[in-house]
Amino acid sequence: MMTPYAVNKALWHQDRLADLREGRHPYPTHLHLVLADLCNLDCGYCAFRAGGSISTELFAVRDGEGAVIQHNPNRFLDAEVARRTLGDCASMGIRAVEFTGGGEPTVHPHAASLIDYAHDLGLETALVTNGILLHKVRDAAVRGKWLRVSVDAATHEVYAVVRPSFADTANQFDRVCAQIALTVAARNRLGTGCVIGMGFVVQRENWREILEAAHLAKSLGCDNIRISAAFLEGGAAYHAPHREEAIRLEEEAIALSDGTFQVVGMFKRNLNDMEIGPTDPRCSYEHFTTYLGGDGNLYRCCVTAYTSAGLIGNVIAAGGLKALWDSQGKREKFDGFDARTCGGSCRFCDHLTAINHAIDAPHAPIMSAPPPEHLNFV
Repeated sequence: MMTPYAVNKALWHQDRLADLREGRHPYPTHLHLVLADLCNLDCGYCAFRAGGSISTELFAVRDGEGAVIQHNPNRFLDAEVARRTLGDCASMGIRAVEFTGGGEPTVHPHAASLIDYAHDLGLETALVTNGILLHKVRDAAVRGKWLRVSVDAATHEVYAVVRPSFADTANQFDRVCAQIALTVAARNRLGTGCVIGMGFVVQRENWREILEAAHLAKSLGCDNIRISAAFLEGGAAYHAPHREEAIRLEEEAIALSDGTFQVVGMFKRNLNDMEIGPTDPRCSYEHFTTYLGGDGNLYRCCVTAYTSAGLIGNVIAAGGLKALWDSQGKREKFDGFDARTCGGSCRFCDHLTAINHAIDAPHAPIMSAPPPEHLNFV
């Protein structure tokens, strides 16, 4: 079964691979667009809020001595900046825009209209959300290629632990499940073909519910569930106490896959990334997928988002996304970066291997097999 999380999507973008072979900087195919750094949940594993995470460097609000005074900043990307960015995407040939976090995209007051605007420009869209406010953007979101609701639990009790809310948590797990079912119904009613998935990030508190969560996703009408590992301080060592049992449960969950539902097991792969990390200094992935934060800063990827190492520049100061991407400063940032410095933080080691191999094989045939799903979301 084809997976929307295939690692070799770049191989169908031969024009960009040719540019990279010649030392040019092609425009990416895929933009992660963060509308809001504010979130309505306070998840302990969040890369932008967790203690020891590199992304807290520029994400958190700090006092004059560098101490964190707010780990959930009330920071939004200006709607007009977002619109200009989407316009730049259309003119640059960036084909896919993923509305994601940072924070929770649906808390932005213009989220629905911005998603619709992206569609009007001919861009493919996706949404990553915690689902609490999914009703605000539902019809716009199901016009997209895919959406994923982060749930990370199969019961009320575990949900309350792994996805605590800043507000009332009573019945929130039920409300999120209901939002998923209503979104599946809206997709079916509108006939859009949007692929709807559930996200399950494995942690110490929830690993026992891996298989149960897969059953839940299937019962709600999801097309897939993605099982992945929390990237936390300690890396693979964090997962050592439950590693083997979690892998076993992931394998049992994968067996639930059939012609209408798919379990995408990435937990074991993520552990390998944590233990080995990138082995090639070239970060070719940053040429295909880039990340615009709610602070207006462009970062080389979601892993290095809100870090000085990942910072490329500010789209507002540069006069737009295209102007920043075309700038000499951006080229210098890319040319001077060594992917191996990301170590066990990188989630895209297999992507890097596939892309770098294709760059090094200039006479490789153009891909003729059926392409993976969501090809432009590299």
